[in-house]
Amino acid sequence: MCKFITKITVPRTLWGLKPLQGYIRELAAICGVAPERLLHVEMLVEELGVNIARYSLRNNPEGQIEITVLKELSSFILRFHYRGIPYGYDIDNPKDELGRISMDLIHGLSSAYSMHEDGKAGQTVEVKVALPENSLAPELERPGLLKTTEEVGLATDETYIRHIADTDMKLLVQCLYSVFGYNYSADYMYNPEALVKRRADGLYEGIVAVNSKEEVVGHVGLLKSKPDDCICECGQAFVMPQYGKRKLFTRLKQQLIDYANEIGLMGVFSSAVTGHPFTQRGNLALGCVETGLELGYIPADVESMIKRRGEGKRQPVMNFFKPTSHHRHQQLWLPACHADIITETYTRLGIERDLRQAPEQGLEEGTSIIHSEVNNVWNQAHLSIGKAGTEDFVQRIETILMRSASAGCAVCYVSLPLDRPETASIVDVLQQKCGFFYAGIMPYELDGVDAIRLQCLLQQDAITRDDVMAESEWAQKLSDYIFEARG
Repeated sequence: MCKFITKITVPRTLWGLKPLQGYIRELAAICGVAPERLLHVEMLVEELGVNIARYSLRNNPEGQIEITVLKELSSFILRFHYRGIPYGYDIDNPKDELGRISMDLIHGLSSAYSMHEDGKAGQTVEVKVALPENSLAPELERPGLLKTTEEVGLATDETYIRHIADTDMKLLVQCLYSVFGYNYSADYMYNPEALVKRRADGLYEGIVAVNSKEEVVGHVGLLKSKPDDCICECGQAFVMPQYGKRKLFTRLKQQLIDYANEIGLMGVFSSAVTGHPFTQRGNLALGCVETGLELGYIPADVESMIKRRGEGKRQPVMNFFKPTSHHRHQQLWLPACHADIITETYTRLGIERDLRQAPEQGLEEGTSIIHSEVNNVWNQAHLSIGKAGTEDFVQRIETILMRSASAGCAVCYVSLPLDRPETASIVDVLQQKCGFFYAGIMPYELDGVDAIRLQCLLQQDAITRDDVMAESEWAQKLSDYIFEARG
């Protein structure tokens, strides 16, 4: 997991490069870079800055270079971002003697080097300098935020659970900051006015834990994509560390589930990280059932208050679903390849369905209708398939995957309706020709229709079965199935 240190912007003219070298050298020393390698850091700053200006920004006198300094457990990281000539910083050209020498020097000074073209966003060059094994730099690993009960002490006052009020939103933001600082992924959670609007629009309802001073000390959100959704997500759950031993997560989520049932929703879904067991245990205690496993869902740099397996990698999530007392009968057509695992999932959910094996009918004639979206915060791509046509389906999907990968996406997801027999043929093509594999099911996901979800990993994936902590026997079976499907 990367720790942000600082970000600096310098002009293409590099007039500030010399003092910048000294500044970054001092940061490198604080982060634990060995004394004999501090000069290497200075030289990397100079070499990269000059080369970017020379090769990629040569025709842009107003160009700027944004330098981000980060630290991970084993490396000090320099990340240079700029918007210059695409692929202009290509100094591997064998005809460019100066460039070749420079590249040899950069490789010799660093432990890792990478370059990425980010489309309209520009270009990024990153180098790493290895840290000694005993380099902990504890002053950088823990900001002065409320992170652990040992640091802040256990609270002793009483707490109670209620629905959030509009007047609570500033207190909610303060609670969020106490837990995450400014590292929470949803920006609007720091904006009280945005939260009030989302609530008024029917997209959000909050359940909060408050103490005797009426301060918000815990929260869970009922989240919808559209006001008329028949299911909701239980998300944005956090509790201040000093209140962490009161089973507030369980109490908050139970009230949210009760409220979802009260307002006539069909069910509540949620996702639990698999790097530690605690969220999964809480879901299981409330009768939630595992319905899928999405590999590489959470970016590696998303911070957690709890140490997780697979630190430094993208994190999988286990999906859970809790049906309410409201039911809607559906006739579903199951792809033969996943019929058994889907049938068992429904049995465990206790949702009655008319399950049938889909016939082999192939794709529809004509051209395809496909929509794609990119989530830049989570580096995910999401597909919506209106029609899979024989003329262009595979080609269209391959193009979308290539563009999504170029935009920095690490994974692509698609959900397909199970009430259509043709879905089985689409699943077969996506799996056999496009690199997708099973992720699970989601009841009522697509405008009230149950869906099968597939996933495709777009970047080199280091996630292994050992990185996934599956708390129940069913979760272990489901995880094994999905890793086997990945191949």
